[in-house]
Amino acid sequence: MSISTITTRHLPTRISHTPQGFFEFPLAKGRVPIHDPAIAEENGVYYLFGTHRRFARSIDLINWEPMSNNITEDFENLLGPIWKQWPQVGLNGSPLSGNTWAPDVIFNPVMGKWCMYLSVNGENYQSVIVLLTANHLEDDWEYVGPVVYSGFKPENVSKTDVPHVLGTEAQGPLTRYQSLKDSHINAIDAAPVMDERGDMWMSFGSWFGGLWMIRLNPETGLRDYSTTYPLKKTCPTRITVSKSAAATATPAKARISCTPMAGGISCSPTGA
Repeated sequence: MSISTITTRHLPTRISHTPQGFFEFPLAKGRVPIHDPAIAEENGVYYLFGTHRRFARSIDLINWEPMSNNITEDFENLLGPIWKQWPQVGLNGSPLSGNTWAPDVIFNPVMGKWCMYLSVNGENYQSVIVLLTANHLEDDWEYVGPVVYSGFKPENVSKTDVPHVLGTEAQGPLTRYQSLKDSHINAIDAAPVMDERGDMWMSFGSWFGGLWMIRLNPETGLRDYSTTYPLKKTCPTRITVSKSAAATATPAKARISCTPMAGGISCSPTGA
């Protein structure tokens, strides 16, 4: 696709829906402010997707122009239902506009679509990573559903897919999932990959509780519930993520220690 064939319907005169409390200063022509950017290329055009629905595109990776779609222009309708169902609880009026974080995109050849994994954030890590799909990066996006939840407690876990994932454990106190020193999950910073065998994986997480990885179903782009992760409170064998993004046992020289747990694979630095 040449620059002359790029549609102009996605070129606003300014970046839309700047969240309240955020201030922008003019930048040089060809510069677009984007936090937590993820980049993808399609037909010779490069696209950036970032926090607070800041999107841009370029044909040379130097000069960028803002880009809008239904995520920037109609996010209330697109993400409103999942926002009200989970992250909005307890936020005391904090708007959805300021709580769409760190998207990442990947082309799924099985579905024949681009998949965007976007975190919709709430207070006390009550967040959810959701899946949206599009035929092309220039198109509008369709909401598919939630992929992984965080911030759940016994009193609200039934609103999530955690009972399906953990089984009877979800009926307990869920203490370790609420401890910042144990395996507190934060559903943010999704990083989907597809390995050479066609298996899909998604890592996510934050500065506490380590990073997590779950297997995705390439046919749906959502979580693969048929894959389980046996709980091991202590794991003497270090595990690292291989080139294929699968969890494989490695020698003690591994720099990341990953512990299989019921909710996924939790990883933390080893210092080795």
